[in-house]
Amino acid sequence: MAQEKLIEVGLENLAQGLYPSAEPTAGQVWSNGSNMWFRDLSVEQILGNAKILNITGRPPRALAQAFNSPTKSLYYESFGIVYQMNGTGNPTVFTPPVGIVGLADSPDYWLEPWGTWLAVTDNMTQPQLWQGGPIVPIGVGQFKTAKIFKKIAQFLVAYNTDVLPNGFHWSGVSDPTLWTPSPVNAARNLQIRDLDSEIVCVADLGAFHAVYSRDTMLLVQYVGPDEGWLGTPNQALRGIGAVSKHSVVALGRFNFGLSRAGIFSTEGTQFNFADRPAIDRFLQENVDWSQANSIWGYWDERSGLVKWVVPILDGTRLTIGMDPKTRTVTKESIYLSRKTFGFLSKISYGGIEREVFDYAVTILPDGLYYDSVENTLAGGFNVSSQLFDAGDQGIYKVWDYAVFTGNFDSTDTTMQVAFGHTDLPTLASIQWDPWQAMSTRVPPVNGPRESVYLAIRFQGSSTFKLTGIKVFGEKAGFVN
Repeated sequence: MAQEKLIEVGLENLAQGLYPSAEPTAGQVWSNGSNMWFRDLSVEQILGNAKILNITGRPPRALAQAFNSPTKSLYYESFGIVYQMNGTGNPTVFTPPVGIVGLADSPDYWLEPWGTWLAVTDNMTQPQLWQGGPIVPIGVGQFKTAKIFKKIAQFLVAYNTDVLPNGFHWSGVSDPTLWTPSPVNAARNLQIRDLDSEIVCVADLGAFHAVYSRDTMLLVQYVGPDEGWLGTPNQALRGIGAVSKHSVVALGRFNFGLSRAGIFSTEGTQFNFADRPAIDRFLQENVDWSQANSIWGYWDERSGLVKWVVPILDGTRLTIGMDPKTRTVTKESIYLSRKTFGFLSKISYGGIEREVFDYAVTILPDGLYYDSVENTLAGGFNVSSQLFDAGDQGIYKVWDYAVFTGNFDSTDTTMQVAFGHTDLPTLASIQWDPWQAMSTRVPPVNGPRESVYLAIRFQGSSTFKLTGIKVFGEKAGFVN
């Protein structure tokens, strides 16, 4: 029987990312994997990290950055002590870290720079303002605790205080030490009655603060002295919310958030859920929602991914990467906005976007790192396909060999490929051949084999850049 091309997968389909929640025969290419980067022109191993600082013991629970020319400052928390590292240049050369503020041992820190000063809170004791030496309690007489500090216009704003868990207080104009309202200053407070719970998260959204409760979002904005300085003139958005103070990521004119309902995007007046049907079911079945307050998202500009670090039921953490540029509406529904998703490392704790430094900064178990550094690799990767049926689920096929286009390090013995076969439309029924060396033309190690469906998986720790898949073979008899 003459050989024919049974499968051809080009870049358009290869780069669509992982679909662990899709049915195996639904036509998507990838089912699962880790440390894969789904780019416009290839599928590659994700970039690696470069260490900034060694930290032993518990990883930091808060990060912040500031630029006061020519000095760049990186702040982090470790065992209740807030440290400052200063540096200059590109790449930044840091001085050793210096402890600047002592806080209670808490799971709930927030660090907010104000020029060369730093507002800090542990959400347990009176918030403080470090002024480069002196430490001043702030909010005394107005509130005793605050969950989040954010800057807007010329004000420092304290959200979710012990007095107003669903509201906020703001300081005097350009004075984060002044919080007591009076006719001669701008310090005030406001309760947000449209929220369904306490304030969980606050993210920048253009010139606004997007304030999230557990199932509602409302915009806070500067309205001027005649309207009370700060206000909430817009209608609340119901149906999206936050699960932690870092679960919503600000990126340009949009917020992207991970919640129990899925991954959403919003520009402040409407929203779309972006994870359906890619990983919506995976989130519900695998995230440890009892630890949802540890979910930490940030924007990684170098890889072009929004990343969320989430706790998984097996006790590990998983970084979910989403490409925010993929904004397509499918025929299923005008309400559906699909994105490209990938699973990255299982060792990160969180991070902050590239703002002051050349790269995003991420927290790993042994310290602080620059994220997604050029000419580095993340280590081992793996990726597995869904089921290929060559366009006909009603016949058997004899799979002879595969041709892979791209760039692979064939000198590294860790670079491997394996073929899987099954007659049933389920991933669990796949019978995998042994791993074999990766190359551009690969026949199955056990020779041609007949089955209804074919699956392919890759693994390795070196250069991997896949741009196309072709599988050749023959069509056989009908399935009974």
